[in-house]
Amino acid sequence: MTPTAGVGWTLARLSALTPALSPKSDDSGTASREQILQLLRDSSAPMSIEDLCTATGLHGNTVRGHLEVLAAGGEVTRTRGATGGRGRPPWLYQASNRGQAVMDELRATLKAQLGAGDSADEVFVIEAAERWAEAMGADFSPRDVATPDEAVQAAADALTRVGFSAEASPLGDSITLRTCPYAALVADHPVICDIHTALLTDLLHRTDQGVELEQMQVWTTPTACLARLNRPDLTPERVISRPAKATPSTAAPTPADEPRTSQQKRSKRKKNQ
Repeated sequence: MTPTAGVGWTLARLSALTPALSPKSDDSGTASREQILQLLRDSSAPMSIEDLCTATGLHGNTVRGHLEVLAAGGEVTRTRGATGGRGRPPWLYQASNRGQAVMDELRATLKAQLGAGDSADEVFVIEAAERWAEAMGADFSPRDVATPDEAVQAAADALTRVGFSAEASPLGDSITLRTCPYAALVADHPVICDIHTALLTDLLHRTDQGVELEQMQVWTTPTACLARLNRPDLTPERVISRPAKATPSTAAPTPADEPRTSQQKRSKRKKNQ
């Protein structure tokens, strides 16, 4: 396997281990499933649901639901805690090293392929994205897409299946990507974002609806990226641009200048007399 293919296939393996996140899966926006997972990864000891509720501010039922999905995806494991009195001992949760092992493999593959500079040409980026999509299987490809709206939604759904929380805008001219499962790699390997961009471009082209990726805005906010799209069916009837603010040709005299100006006028009158 070539290093380029290795990056693509490793990305696919990591995607398969990452639970799909619904754009509206968070209860109040104070914490996400990914944040709960990160809390467990950072903790030196297993945590109870009560611990996680305290750390995130989420309701116990919400935390329990996130943990069930994470456990089903193999991201967390649970064990019974010690008996502390009456009733059943609480379940204790901790992060498994399954996803972390693949993340470490991806980091090593990128380092071996790109070296310290982390610079990659366009061919590398496109081939890695193609191998990624290929490894995800036929179900990953958008199918039965009949309109640009369906094309945008199909692309957002596909990005959600690889671990993002992706949501199309109401107008369908952008996709917001949150809870990036590869965020830990971006600082050292920003080429990951280029591969994501190539993957989205490939997904849109497969729909054959003429929707094009205009630009990927990385970390538009500290927790989200924004993909801006061009659509052939969205042509405004009229565009109103705000006029530029006029710049005065001469600046108004400041208070400090006014006494001097008045003094100059009096001197001029005396000379004329």
